[in-house]
Amino acid sequence: MLWPSQLDQILNSWADAEEQIEGEDRQEAVRRIKAWGEAGDVYTRLELPYLSLTTLPAAFPPDLRSLNVSGNELMHLPDTLPAQLRMLEVGANRLTSLPETLPAELQNLDVRGNRLTNLPEILPAGLQLLAVGGNQLTSLSNTLPPELQEFEADGNQLTSLPESLPAELQLLSVRDNRLTSPARDTPA
Repeated sequence: MLWPSQLDQILNSWADAEEQIEGEDRQEAVRRIKAWGEAGDVYTRLELPYLSLTTLPAAFPPDLRSLNVSGNELMHLPDTLPAQLRMLEVGANRLTSLPETLPAELQNLDVRGNRLTNLPEILPAGLQLLAVGGNQLTSLSNTLPPELQEFEADGNQLTSLPESLPAELQLLSVRDNRLTSPARDTPA
């Protein structure tokens, strides 16, 4: 259990760290994180886009469910994200990989416009939306999450799709890849 005083200490230490780039606004990020916590609505998205962040703090409020850190300078995500996280938007950063273990509750993952060359071998089973367009992916795991309903992978370097796609899949967008053949059970 992370106590509020511990979280404050982690956030303040992160905001005051010296290894920041010019224009990186960690102080504003901390202000927004604290304001989010004080508001007390766990269903409100925590908005931290376009702050030129190069890293994220080592801890977030434990009941955080939705986080937007798009448009920053992130090269990696923390290995441990809040367990209750259901929506993660981290598009238009500089990510080359994702943590091998993502929160089990994650339902929406948007990592468009990064530099990803692969995805974790195992994605959360309850993932419903996966947006990975504009990366450098060359292949996908043979097993996509069974609950996946929307999969967008436009503008990568994919040469094939998994042999079997999730039964729940309603939207598949894979334009501007190097596909040589469709999946065997591509939805109509």
